[in-house]
Amino acid sequence: MNWYKHKLENTTITDIDYDQCLHCSIGNPVVLFNHGKFPREEKDYSARSKTGLMFNIKDNKIAEIKFYFVFLKTENKCCFEVDGEKIKAYIEQGLSIDEAIQKVTGLTE
Repeated sequence: MNWYKHKLENTTITDIDYDQCLHCSIGNPVVLFNHGKFPREEKDYSARSKTGLMFNIKDNKIAEIKFYFVFLKTENKCCFEVDGEKIKAYIEQGLSIDEAIQKVTGLTE
């Protein structure tokens, strides 16, 4: 929890969006801060690009808060999906697949 405390102390909340759970607890409220960029601990390359906080409500009280990634109204692609779309666009512009991948990821052999 040290990383979370540090984030709380050093992050300005500029945007709040409200959504709903679309997977494990359908309909439960989800809050996304700063377009889903807070709170977010960096994960591996396949991680979802937005994170929300899902509230599990029981007897009109918050019983649980979970990190959440599947939303009713907010599109949340994985990083590799976003990069795949960029690579496809570069290929359609005439780049080879290797050139497109290098342009998007900065990786070389």
